[in-house]
Amino acid sequence: MSAYTPGPWTIDNGAIYGTRGLIRPFVASVEDDHNDGETAANARLIANAPELARLLSRLAGFAAHHASDSAMAAGGRDLVADARALLARIEGAP
Repeated sequence: MSAYTPGPWTIDNGAIYGTRGLIRPFVASVEDDHNDGETAANARLIANAPELARLLSRLAGFAAHHASDSAMAAGGRDLVADARALLARIEGAP
């Protein structure tokens, strides 16, 4: 995976910033052309990208090392719960 500004990222008036100590490096900007909620949804998705990448990495590692049904049933529940929580934030839940 290529390097990117470490998370967490935050949204401030359509601009997405990383956090690195006292510095808030600029990550991206989302244009508000239509004012139809799409801009806010795009900003939430971008702001959660570092956590999404980590979760996908965990899912891939888990699946590679625990291929049996019993291991997936036990450990998969936590991963599924984490994935659902992340998707809820991307979709706008607090």
